[in-house]
Amino acid sequence: ALRAEVDTDTCAVVMELIQGESGIWPATPAYAEAVAARCRETGALLIIDEIQTGMGRTGRMFVFEHYGIHPDIVTLAKGLAGGVPAGACLATEEAATGFQPGDHGTTFGGGPLACAAALAVLDEYEASDLVAGAAAKGAFLKERLLACAERTGAIAEVRGLGLMVGIQLKQPVASAVKTACLERGYLVYAVGDSILRLLPPLILTEDEILRFCADLEKILQEVAGA
Repeated sequence: ALRAEVDTDTCAVVMELIQGESGIWPATPAYAEAVAARCRETGALLIIDEIQTGMGRTGRMFVFEHYGIHPDIVTLAKGLAGGVPAGACLATEEAATGFQPGDHGTTFGGGPLACAAALAVLDEYEASDLVAGAAAKGAFLKERLLACAERTGAIAEVRGLGLMVGIQLKQPVASAVKTACLERGYLVYAVGDSILRLLPPLILTEDEILRFCADLEKILQEVAGA
């Protein structure tokens, strides 16, 4: 199917290596490499959407680093400016030659406030080693969630990378769990009727992880009869 869809007439392939909105579904390394190889073979640009996965969310600055592939273009936003609306498009030198001055205009592009905020965020990332912290905290969160799964029997799968985590429930109670979490002060997303999506901030602490997992276990016992 990939060979049929991507040929020498294909300009570019846009890929989200972890599909976030649908419930945290990481691409397999084999599929990611197959897409990258097909782009090299046909001359198509490989564009990786890092708007949700980038800026250390997965324990690497960019999620494509987990896969060992090299995109031509990367899109960034969300965490880039710490809450100030900002986006960026990064490109290799070769891919960037496709743009000439005046080819693309933007009313608010390059605004001094957004740029200053993004630079401050990047300084904080380096000073606080937030990316390595996200990797360590993500591993700890997954460990505690798996322990919760074993004790409750209510969780079918824990997936994702770093602090981008999907919890597949065995019963269609995601909405009820989300509501119960919100009542306890946790922002948890429900996807469909059986998936929970966790996207905690990179400044999350281990104590907060322990408290959340303890509360989640109680919620699952209440809602799912675990």
